[in-house]
Amino acid sequence: MKQKTTVTLLIGDLLIVLLFSAIGRVSHHMVPDPLSVLNTAFPFAVAWLAAGALTGVFKPGSAESVGKAFKVTLLTLVIAAPLGVLLRSLLLGRMMAPSFWIVGSVSLAILMLTWRLLYAYFKKNEA
Repeated sequence: MKQKTTVTLLIGDLLIVLLFSAIGRVSHHMVPDPLSVLNTAFPFAVAWLAAGALTGVFKPGSAESVGKAFKVTLLTLVIAAPLGVLLRSLLLGRMMAPSFWIVGSVSLAILMLTWRLLYAYFKKNEA
């Protein structure tokens, strides 16, 4: 059961990063074809996985309650969002505008927190 939770959290998180990337491409009037979305998502996914390994965001206990999910997800976002923007900048060979750092981080936070808090809420009420 714990392994299922970890896999669900991991897959859900990566889907959120893909959604974030697709929304970002569309909002910038770019084509959201699968390869472009994957290329855009890659640095954010790497950052999320690395930060998540440090914070324990993929452990089943990270979603045992809405409060715990909020704390662990927010901590992971504080690390992963700016790291993802930095990695994206490095891959593009140019530094992203300050507004992208803010809007990108907030957008990812809204999507990730929504998914994680809903998961924790329904998981807790499932038992």
